[in-house]
Amino acid sequence: MLCTHLVWARAIEEKPFWKAKPAVYRKIIEDRAIIVSVMHKTPSQKTADYKLSLKSAGLVDAPTEFSKRKMLKFEDLVKISKQIREVKYDTKTGILFFHGEAMSYHAIMWIKLDIIDNKEGFAINWKVIRGHLLGMSGAIVLEDYKRRKSEVSLIADYKAKKLPLPATLLDFGLEIVLQQVAKNIRTFLEAEYQRELMANERSKSAHK
Repeated sequence: MLCTHLVWARAIEEKPFWKAKPAVYRKIIEDRAIIVSVMHKTPSQKTADYKLSLKSAGLVDAPTEFSKRKMLKFEDLVKISKQIREVKYDTKTGILFFHGEAMSYHAIMWIKLDIIDNKEGFAINWKVIRGHLLGMSGAIVLEDYKRRKSEVSLIADYKAKKLPLPATLLDFGLEIVLQQVAKNIRTFLEAEYQRELMANERSKSAHK
């Protein structure tokens, strides 16, 4: 079992949906599909909470060690996607400031990160401790695929008396935005990996 993220994730579902369904997983591996699922449930009783669930997974054509190194450079996110307006990470407190925008909706959050990196795997557990979507929590997991590529997945859950998001985002916009951001991140990681490979080759040639 992969570090504490999968302990947390499998408390919700025994197996991630993208692996539980062979046809879905095949699309990720063979067609490079990025799978995104956004679900929101209205309460059945006045005292119950609204629920929002986000899940995403995809394959990056770069080894896990490289992907991990790049993913930990959080402030580079602003270079990758126009939806990400500002990111600042405090290494002492482990708190990340995040300002994102989608369809004129701005989300400003302070997020506590718990970075796990050991022989069992790599994961970033996170929880919003201040700002929009207070209390939302989730994890980003990086898994090796055949020692050449990286499986990257995200899960998140949020409960509240009222969902502080516009209807357009909840109905379809959030899914579109998440997929676009995920594509941008993958493109960036793969381009950076190819750039590093080329730089290494030039360095080897120069020392021959």
